[in-house]
Amino acid sequence: MKKLILLLAVLPFILTSCKEKYQSHSFFAMDTFISVDAINADAEILYGLEDLVYDDEKKFSRTFSGSGIYEFNHGANGSVLSDDTTELLIVADELYRNTYGAFSPYMGALADLWDIKNVDPKVPDKAEIDEALKNCDASAVYFENGIPYKTNTELLIDLGGIAKGKSAENCIRYLKENGVENAVISFGGSVACIGHSIKSDNDWSIGIKNPFAVHEVIGSINVTNCYVAVSGAYERNFVKNGIRYHHIFDSGTGYPAESDIESTVIVSHDGAIADGLSTALFVMGSEKALEFWREDIYDFQAIFILKNGDIIVTDGLEDVFTFNNDASYKDGKKLKYEK
Repeated sequence: MKKLILLLAVLPFILTSCKEKYQSHSFFAMDTFISVDAINADAEILYGLEDLVYDDEKKFSRTFSGSGIYEFNHGANGSVLSDDTTELLIVADELYRNTYGAFSPYMGALADLWDIKNVDPKVPDKAEIDEALKNCDASAVYFENGIPYKTNTELLIDLGGIAKGKSAENCIRYLKENGVENAVISFGGSVACIGHSIKSDNDWSIGIKNPFAVHEVIGSINVTNCYVAVSGAYERNFVKNGIRYHHIFDSGTGYPAESDIESTVIVSHDGAIADGLSTALFVMGSEKALEFWREDIYDFQAIFILKNGDIIVTDGLEDVFTFNNDASYKDGKKLKYEK
């Protein structure tokens, strides 16, 4: 009889452990709302992931006074950066060079001048912009034995355009190391996913926000084991004298990029690259962005939502993209997509 009692005591545990359990957790970090949905990730794992993101924020942030980036920007040099921060800066520098400056981690001085996040932002004078651009010159940064140095003490490194993607990579690696095989993490508008959807055994269905009506989606993509990064003029902007100024700057002019793209979506197996390219290709505009995609320097696919209401989807996403025919454009018109 004792053996039977023991068997019955174990049976509910066996049945429970074989069934997939859904967990969700959310928090605020890196200046955005972050959420994770996972299967078989207990509370300890999810709170550990939160701590990981906070640690990444402290390492990669240029405004956190304890970070290596902050110290580097305010006069320190050489090995003040941690190894992983240096590695991220090297990736960012390579992106700068491969995109001919369309993505730049060296525009901290320009970002400070525009101060888009201010409750009452101002449009700087051209003389102020030209002065700030002198302190955004990538030639002032060089590497010796993998260690960065700078010759202009006024130059401010800003990894904000790539840090979320790198942290997303770190989160996915952490989940895998802790036995989590199926999860999706949202870093504001960007997503990282592994395994299959919580609702089925299929890939994750990732909705793509409509930049012209942010309560809608233009459609969705079915993907897994990848990173989806989004950049758009609609995210942070202000209007002065009827002109909209957004937060994605052109390193050549010092002004918000004048592009025919309203929003860029990048899908890649590399989170940092996806994050950086979503900015770079927005700055390039659709024609140059498509040329860059064809050059195959990086392995990625893209969706471009154009200001004229057209949608361009690269070949590698056509079969997994589902278009929302009701997606709004302007003046009662709908967005246009032809495969």
